[in-house]
Order: sequence, then C-alpha cells, then structure tokens
Amino acid sequence: MLARRPTESTGGAPPMPATSNMKESSRTLADRYLAALRASLRRKKPGSEARAQAIGRTALARGLATLDLAIMHEQAVVDLAPAFHFADARNGTLARAGHFFTQVLVPLEMARRATQETNAQ
Repeated sequence: MLARRPTESTGGAPPMPATSNMKESSRTLADRYLAALRASLRRKKPGSEARAQAIGRTALARGLATLDLAIMHEQAVVDLAPAFHFADARNGTLARAGHFFTQVLVPLEMARRATQETNAQ
C-alpha cells in the first residue's frame, strides 16, 4: 500500500486503509510509470519530460505524495535493473532514471510552492 499523508481531520493519525479502487488506480499509475520510465531509458536522450510530468499531475490529482512516487520509482528501477544495467555508470541510465523522477516531481513541487505562496498572503 502506498504511503498517505496524515490529515487535519484525523488529528494527524494515519488515514483509513485504501479502498480496492484506490489500490487499483495506484497500481495502474505504477504500471504507467514503469512503461514511461522504460521508454525514457530506451531513448538515451532527454525528451521524456512531458510524459513524466503528466504522471506527476495524475499522481497529484489522485492525492499521492512524494513518498508514493519515490516508492513507485524505486520499484520501477528494481524491475528495470536487469535490462538497463544501472550499475554501469558509463551508460548513463541511472542518471536518466533520476532525471525522469525529478520531472515526475515537478507538478508536486509547483503545487507545494503555490500553496506556500497562498498561505503567506
């Protein structure tokens, strides 16, 4: 199950367990993440930013947190490791995977900054 942020309404307590629909939608997003990361790594050039940021926007709309995406990314890297040889620093795949993850986080960071600016006013 993906990590969830505590809410004010629960007094900081963890929320109720996810429903099967939430688990299914998170699983579907994880599958999309894996496919997008795989495609990005095959390209060997920048250019997957739009697809990565679209995943980030979907995650944001579903209420997922940065930790949820980090878990998704970690699992995708583990799944792709045999095919992409991340341990070989010369091929650059690990750096490209990190760049992809950073781009996935862009929408969450933009939302965080917007909230921070609104709260400061």
